[in-house]
Amino acid sequence: MSSSTPQTVASAVDPLDATRLREDFPILSEEVNGHRLVYLDSAATSQRPLAVLDAEREFLTHANAAVHRGAHTLAAEATDLFEDARATVAGFVGAEAEHLVWTSGATMGLNLVAYSIGNASVGRGAPASAGLALRPGDEIVTTAIEHHANLIPWQELAARTGAVLRHIPARDDGTLDLDAASEIIGERTRIVAFTHVSNVLGIVNPVDELIALARRVGALTVMDACQSAPHLPLDLPALGVDLAVFSGHKMLGPYGVGGLYGRAEVLEAMPPFLTGGSMITTVTLDHAEYLAP
Repeated sequence: MSSSTPQTVASAVDPLDATRLREDFPILSEEVNGHRLVYLDSAATSQRPLAVLDAEREFLTHANAAVHRGAHTLAAEATDLFEDARATVAGFVGAEAEHLVWTSGATMGLNLVAYSIGNASVGRGAPASAGLALRPGDEIVTTAIEHHANLIPWQELAARTGAVLRHIPARDDGTLDLDAASEIIGERTRIVAFTHVSNVLGIVNPVDELIALARRVGALTVMDACQSAPHLPLDLPALGVDLAVFSGHKMLGPYGVGGLYGRAEVLEAMPPFLTGGSMITTVTLDHAEYLAP
C-alpha cells in the first residue's frame, strides 16, 4: 500500500436492499423534523438492529445469572452464552477465544493496557512483566491523527514513568509520513500505538509497515481497530499486531462491551489492572494469586 495515496474504506460492491435493511432498525422508521430519519453517524455509534435488541432481551428475561460465579443451572447457561460470545467475537477478528479480553469498550481497553504497563514499570506482576516495564528516557510513539482514547492514556503513562512521548506526523493529505516514522521509531522506542482507520478521514493506515518498523526495534504494537472492525475483514494474528482494541457500539452491538485482542505471551506478561471478583486462584487476607489471562 502506498503511503502517499489516501486509502478509504470501500463501499460494498453488491447493491443493498435499503428498504429491507431499514426494517431491521426501528429508529429508521421514525420522523425527525418532519422527515424520515437518515442516520450517518455510525463512526461515532451505530444503531442496533432488532436481532441484537431481541438477543439482549432474551438473555435478560430467560438466562440472566452471575457468569463464572455459580454452580446452578442458570449460572452455567449464562456462562456458556458469555463464553460462546467471546469465541464468536474472537473468530470475527481471526483470533482464538483465549486471546480476547472482554472490556467495556475501546477506551477501557487502551487504558487497561497503559495501566498494566504502568504496573509492570513499578515492579508489579510476574517476572515476565519486566519485559513490559518502561524506564525514564524510553519512548512511546503514537501518530498525529489519533483519537483521544489512543493518545491520552499514553500521555499519562509517559508522565508516570518518565518515558518520552513522540508522534508520527501526517502529510497534508492526511496520510502518515512513513519516512518520518522510520526515523522516529528507534532503539529507545518501546511502544508504537496507532489507529487502523482514521475516525475523521476514513484513511486506512499502512499498519503492516508500522508493525514492521516496530518489530525492527522490538517495540510493542497497540492498534485502535474501532473503525476497521466494523468495515474491514480483520485477521489480527496474521496482521502481526501485539494488542488491538475495538468497541461493540460502533458495530451494531450494545454499549458497554468491547474487545481487547492480545498475543498470548503479551497477555501473560501483563500485570492485572482491575482486580477482584473471580480472577483469582488463591486468596488470603494479605496475598492473591491470579488466573491466566
